[in-house]
Parts: sequence; structure tokens; C-alpha cells
Amino acid sequence: MRVPIQRSSKVWSIVAPLLLASCGATATTATTTSTAPISSTTLVPPTVTAAPGSTAAPTTTVVEVTPKVATATYVKSGSSPNYSINISYPVVSGLLSSVDETNINSQITNAVNSWAQSFTQNLNLNSSNAQSTSSSTLNGAFKVILADSKIFSVQFVLQTSTANSATAGTTISSLNFNLSSGTLLSLPGLFKAGSDFLSILSRDSRSQLSQQLTAQGVAASSVNQSGTSALPSNFAAFNVTPNSIMVGFSQGQAVPSSIGAVTVNVPLTDLASAIDPNGPLANP
Repeated sequence: MRVPIQRSSKVWSIVAPLLLASCGATATTATTTSTAPISSTTLVPPTVTAAPGSTAAPTTTVVEVTPKVATATYVKSGSSPNYSINISYPVVSGLLSSVDETNINSQITNAVNSWAQSFTQNLNLNSSNAQSTSSSTLNGAFKVILADSKIFSVQFVLQTSTANSATAGTTISSLNFNLSSGTLLSLPGLFKAGSDFLSILSRDSRSQLSQQLTAQGVAASSVNQSGTSALPSNFAAFNVTPNSIMVGFSQGQAVPSSIGAVTVNVPLTDLASAIDPNGPLANP
């Protein structure tokens, strides 16, 4: 494998995983539909024929397993103020290590819990909202970006609306896992220490966003320079694809809020000089 905006005030802050706090309601999680399993791949080295009078070296079979993915849903609601939460998220299975599998699923559910907790903590608790018949909502969906034998990458799109808000806000988040260790992949961990990967991501993102805006009849100068500058926080919602780093920009971060959330794909070829030669991007 070679090497997507001044944040809108309507977009709730999504924080790092925390334990879900009780808000006068009970959250339930249910496994729903399962995606078709991604087939496992067995790599068998070619048969070695021994020379006369010698013994052939034993052959070995290397098994590489890709995760099966099912869908579960976190559901919670409450009153005073009225709110509801409905977030779909993936559950992986079929990995060679049950420990790694459990660790990955735990980190996913912790992230979902933290988003729900952040939402409830940030609800407008003034009397007008508490007495409103309208409900504040947090809805989330996921998309698997990559699921091969080495990396599991998933993007989440979270939409929030409040009882006293006319429009919804969209936040993009992501999780990327190293399947050989069950650990989260960090963006800096994909590149060589001291490399200019953030500058490349910033440059390519601004270029692509300018093109997207122009295609919609919006001035290219509307790209938010602050929200696309070479800072790790601006590219936290990244996903690994087979040939790029996909970056998600939440509503109001990189382009005018009226455009919504946007994504860009920075080719791995543009990042080639910065990629860690011992990291997952260099070892497809």
C-alpha cells in the first residue's frame, strides 16, 4: 500500500474517550445487522523440490486474517431536557488474537461512550430548553474505510441538533487500528520523526478544498487557513486508505459552515518522503 472551518458554534465538542456518565436514563447497546464477512486470505509459499540426495526444507503456511464487521447501536434518551442519542458503531470479530479483538472493540465503545457523555454534558440546561417539547439529538453513523489483514480504519459522522437550534451540526471523527497489536494508530506514528508530513497534509488539503469550493461556485479564498494549518489537531480525523490519507474536516473547520463537513484524500505518493519505512504505510 503506497503511500477530508473556525468551528461552528453549533458543533458540539467531541472529546477523548471517557466513561459514560449517567444522565437520568439508561443506555442500551444492541447488535444489529452484520456485514458480509471479509474473506480470509491464506498465503502458501511455493513447493520446494529437494535436490537429489538432500532433504527439502519444510514449507510453512502464513495465515492472514481480515476482520469480520457487525453493527451495534448505542441508544439513550432522557427528559428535562428532552434528548435522544442513537450511534451505530462497528464490532469486529474473527481476529487471530482474542485479546487484540477485545481491546479494539473496547476502544470503539469507549469512544462512543465519550461522544454521548460530551453531548449530554453540553446540553443547554436552561429552563426554556428543559420545558421545551422539542428534543435535542445526537445521531451517528460509521463507514469502514479499510479492513485488511493489517489495518482497520473507520470513519464516524456525528450529527447534533438542539431544541433551541434551527440547524444541525456535523462532526467527523475516526479510529484506526493496527490489527497485529490491537492498538490505535496515531497520525504522527505513521511518519518519520521530524518529517514535514503536516505541511504536506496542509498544502494538499487547502488545494483540494479550494477546488471543491470553486466547483460549488464559492470563492477559493473561503478556505479557513487556521483550520487547515499544519497542526496535529487539524488532521485528527484521519483515515488510512489503500493509497491515501483521508482527512475529515468537521462543519465550520475548514470551509464555511454552510458547506457542511468535508473530506480530502492526500495521496501516499505525496507523503512518500515522510513515511516511516518501518511503519504500516510502508509495509502493505
